Amino acid sequence: MHTRSPLLLRSGVLTSSFVALCLATAASADDFTYSNSGTTWNTAAAWTPSGVPTGGNTYIVSNGHVLRTDATTGSTFGGGTLSLLGQLNLQSTTTGVNATHTANIVTSAGSLIVNARSTTTHTLAGTMQLGTGSTFLKSSGTNATTGDKRNITFTTLISGGTGATAHFLRNGDFTLSNAGNTFAGTWRAGGSASMVVDGVTATVSNSSDVISTIKATTAGSLGINTSVTLDAWSRFDADFDWTTTGALTLANNAGNASSIIVTLDQDITVGLLSIAGTTLTAGEYDYADLVSAGFGDYFTNGIGSITVGTIPEPSTYAALLGLASLALATRASRRKS
Repeated sequence: MHTRSPLLLRSGVLTSSFVALCLATAASADDFTYSNSGTTWNTAAAWTPSGVPTGGNTYIVSNGHVLRTDATTGSTFGGGTLSLLGQLNLQSTTTGVNATHTANIVTSAGSLIVNARSTTTHTLAGTMQLGTGSTFLKSSGTNATTGDKRNITFTTLISGGTGATAHFLRNGDFTLSNAGNTFAGTWRAGGSASMVVDGVTATVSNSSDVISTIKATTAGSLGINTSVTLDAWSRFDADFDWTTTGALTLANNAGNASSIIVTLDQDITVGLLSIAGTTLTAGEYDYADLVSAGFGDYFTNGIGSITVGTIPEPSTYAALLGLASLALATRASRRKS
């Protein structure tokens, strides 16, 4: 005779004790806190409780703390989620040596990601969810008048809502290349911002020798109905026709034609276009039109154009014409009768 397990009821339904065991197992993921500022991310002693990061767990870097990637040409974070409230430095072995860093990052307002190696292009891979508020992504040093060029390429899948801003600062190209990005917030470059850098609150600024450039190389890499804001000493260059219900906002360049530049070699459609505090009316603008409006020095003289507002698709035009024809025919019929 076979005896049923005491964990099972005669009906085959799991007992409450077994359900509790399953729930406890499912909830076994732990949170670890970064407690040793300046340590590399896969070091056991960096975390409390101590241990080499493993998948399924969340690792929290609090504000004021600086976590570093491994100093190699390729570094993958061993943990599940990296919850970034503080600072993450992207490292490589030495000056001029590029590196790729892979992690699943969730940012909070005021968090900071820095290219910490001179004259390099570092790649950030994995996933990155940008939280509400500004996440700062900085290339070179903090001082407003110096800093070698350091680039960051984002192959990572970027998400985040309309209340999120990715603010790029300092001297570098910030390249977006993942076609699947679902980010719905604001891409911002240039200007200045107050943030916690290396544990100290600092004002980080751009200048005529320190220019941030947003480069979008792949259709879809700008996300879904995002906005782009350019402050002083910044650039924007998309390598594809970009359509968004969001806004393109260009700050006042203070009369300096080199301060803010949009590369106009593609067709751009935006819900709103604001330049130096002036909101342009709906319509299509090529470079000559922008010059006539007094804003030519914000754009390159390219073959592209900017359309402001929603313009119906050709099929919509056809439907509207059809309705107009029907209305005319109906009116004519009524007159005859």
